[in-house]
Amino acid sequence: MDFTPKAIYYEEVTNTLLFIPEEPGINITLVNINPTRGSFGSHFEIQQSAGPETIEGVVVSPNTDYFYYSQGDQILRVPASGDFDGTPEAIPLNNPVENVYDLKFGPDGKLYYIYQEENSDAF
Repeated sequence: MDFTPKAIYYEEVTNTLLFIPEEPGINITLVNINPTRGSFGSHFEIQQSAGPETIEGVVVSPNTDYFYYSQGDQILRVPASGDFDGTPEAIPLNNPVENVYDLKFGPDGKLYYIYQEENSDAF
């Protein structure tokens, strides 16, 4: 990993650390861990997650099928299986937003996100 992380998320179901880069243009990095031994395993990059805007949040779907991340005014997802080189799919949002920040799945299984309204200071 050749960057300073802005944030590190721990995904308990998959025992994965997700590193969000501080700067735009750098991919999200995932590192498998073994919590029993306290050791780190392989690391992977979510290919094509780098873009012109910084990544603000990342979360794994409850069924662990997808990684979701926010970048600029979009929420994107990529399959969590394979080598993470698929093209990110943009998730349609119900309202126009200026920027999407953190993401979380609620106990109801729905994706929730913090965003700034377009042309407004409201969050």
